[in-house]
Amino acid sequence: MLVRTLLTFHSSLIEKGGDWDRRNRLKVYRALHFLSIRKFKEAADLLIDSLSTFTASELMEYEEFVELTVLAAGIGCDRKAIKTKVRDGIV
Repeated sequence: MLVRTLLTFHSSLIEKGGDWDRRNRLKVYRALHFLSIRKFKEAADLLIDSLSTFTASELMEYEEFVELTVLAAGIGCDRKAIKTKVRDGIV
């Protein structure tokens, strides 16, 4: 409950005036929260979206982030969605 409240609070602050780096970091934090509550689809979407602009090195190394993204996408996305994202160059 506390994590959700903090994420909501920080989202509202970023909407008022956050740069792209803070927005991308918040996506990673939100994705980790979604993973912790087993919302794998939402987490995978955020992780994939943050893959090319990952800067949250205080959380994990980039290699760990890529591994986590692959695992979350494998669990949370269907095969067709993964194939489409790979073919379109998103991943």
